[in-house]
Amino acid sequence: MPHGVQRHCRPDRGGPLPDELNAYREFALATAREAGDLAVASFGHATAERKADGSLVTQVDKACDRLIARRIHAAYPSHAVLSEEQDTSYDPANTFTWVVDPIDGTTNYRAVCRSGACPLR
Repeated sequence: MPHGVQRHCRPDRGGPLPDELNAYREFALATAREAGDLAVASFGHATAERKADGSLVTQVDKACDRLIARRIHAAYPSHAVLSEEQDTSYDPANTFTWVVDPIDGTTNYRAVCRSGACPLR
């Protein structure tokens, strides 16, 4: 386990215990699989539009993002979500923040290239 994770997992520091981290990991994997199934079902049919920053976003990005955010809020109501596809901002006062980029590689996904990914951090 990386040093930073061990340091924050110590009960005397107020961080999550290893069992909690494992539960978060299992939840993240299940949620990523569900979002991945949605992305695969729409593969080759996504149209894109430009965001204000010039990057591409598809309806599939947005649908996966909504699915992930709904799952997080349902399972962990006190956790925050920082999302690339929603109007969210980081608040350091939140104890837990999930960082979501539903399809990391939208250009490749849209071009029907199988190198896109769905990271949850």
